[in-house]
Amino acid sequence: MNLNLIYPQRIHLCQEVSLQTGDAGTLRAWWKPEDLFSLDDREKVAIKVQTRLVDMQEVYRWDSSASLPDKEVELDANDQAHTKHALTTAVHRGQDRGWLEPLLAQLEA
Repeated sequence: MNLNLIYPQRIHLCQEVSLQTGDAGTLRAWWKPEDLFSLDDREKVAIKVQTRLVDMQEVYRWDSSASLPDKEVELDANDQAHTKHALTTAVHRGQDRGWLEPLLAQLEA
């Protein structure tokens, strides 16, 4: 399956995947999709990504007036299942609807 991702979705996906827990084998399975979603150094500079530690959790901030092109990511069935699991088991806020709802629609299609 191919996902077409805007950069806020990529940032949030990396954050959600990084919060997953498990043994070493399970975590290695999570790292593959996280690597696919990650922004490279050039992209991070372009949108001025910053991270801060808040309550022992990394919080991402960026310049929302900046833009990056969408990225198409190809997921195999396992990566798709891991991604959907990460998104459907995480606690979200109402303000996440803008990036979360279109992403879930792609995963459920």
